[in-house]
Amino acid sequence: MCRREPPVRKRSPLPCRRNPGYPPAPPSLRSPPEISPPLRSALAPILLLTGLSLAGCCLAPADARFRRFPSFESPLATFETLRAALRADDPALEYRCFSREFRERNGLKGADTWRVARARILQDHPEIRWIARARLGETRPQAPGRCTASASVLGRSFLLAFVREDFFEILRSDGSRIDEYLEGPLRGHLALEGERLRVEIDDPLLRDLPPDSIERVLVGGEWKILDVGPDPSDGANP
Repeated sequence: MCRREPPVRKRSPLPCRRNPGYPPAPPSLRSPPEISPPLRSALAPILLLTGLSLAGCCLAPADARFRRFPSFESPLATFETLRAALRADDPALEYRCFSREFRERNGLKGADTWRVARARILQDHPEIRWIARARLGETRPQAPGRCTASASVLGRSFLLAFVREDFFEILRSDGSRIDEYLEGPLRGHLALEGERLRVEIDDPLLRDLPPDSIERVLVGGEWKILDVGPDPSDGANP
């Protein structure tokens, strides 16, 4: 999707310290032994050196499903999609999981820039690597279209912030697409008149668009990751 990137706030939505110094990532907490066998202690130095490079060798069925059919319909679905992408070492899918505000804050303008900046961002946000082996807790609403949730691994917890991004997409008969973020939440673009539901979209891209060239119109929302950082409530964090 090629949507315009609006200005965003530069401050981090998680006012907490970075680089808590987590231990190396453990074996999978969800995969059965026949899919992801436990790592022997002799492999620990290799795991430390390769980081996520071992993630893609043993994908659980759920990971394969989320890689083939990425989902952003809920914070949990986005978390599972990013987890599958990390375990498969799939930077293009990883990039899709982050919100436009996260991308802007980190100078990302496409999947290629994520590939280049990935090592730096994972150093600044070490908790992102831990998503590959973590479990997501219950989400807590913070504001309309925003929520947070704690994730845990080996008794340590970290915090994720999610944001819902509403959009519209128009497929034209020539195969081209018009794809853009909505200004404001989706509910502000809906009007119910008796038995008729009207969707109102005001965008310069629609100017002079012939109605008979429209094959499909899609409006909806996707949950994306706004930030990842240490959980201030976790006493184990320094």
